[in-house]
Amino acid sequence: MRYKPKDHTLKNGVLCHLRSPLPADAAAILHLMKATSDETDFMARYSDEITMPTLREEKFLESTLSSPADLMICAVVDGTIIANAGLSPIAQRERYRHRATFGISIRKEYWGLGIGSLLLSAIITCAGEMGLEMIELEVVCENKRAIALYTAPAPIPLNTGMAATPMSISCCWTSDCPDFEVRFTDCLP
Repeated sequence: MRYKPKDHTLKNGVLCHLRSPLPADAAAILHLMKATSDETDFMARYSDEITMPTLREEKFLESTLSSPADLMICAVVDGTIIANAGLSPIAQRERYRHRATFGISIRKEYWGLGIGSLLLSAIITCAGEMGLEMIELEVVCENKRAIALYTAPAPIPLNTGMAATPMSISCCWTSDCPDFEVRFTDCLP
């Protein structure tokens, strides 16, 4: 799915452009993946495990743009891709059509500027437009910034674009975080 580009002003007054990454952005997306993997221990892989050739990433981005079930949104500041978020189907079966996995990465120097909230809001809005009812993600329990983002109240429009179906975000937390409460379920008032 192609995201309709939008401009936002960050907390520091800098302009941030949200858009779908294009095949021409493949090298920049791969660079972002490696950089964010080096900047935090909370990513799904180490930077040296990111070995996809640029041509393959170009094809992946092209297929994402044309897919009604996949979505990627990148954040661009001063012409540089500094963050990325995406939705992918859980499985290609009818029974799972209402569910997708969610991922997000932001360059460390841009943490705390509201980019995570912007991307999450855009992802949730598009998820509703795509007919999704549940977004699933995994979070390391020590990742307090991510937990704060996913449990933030009000500013994120949890049911924007939804028909009569509530949107839920199902967080798959690690078993050593028993006291963490998941907020995003049955989000319609």
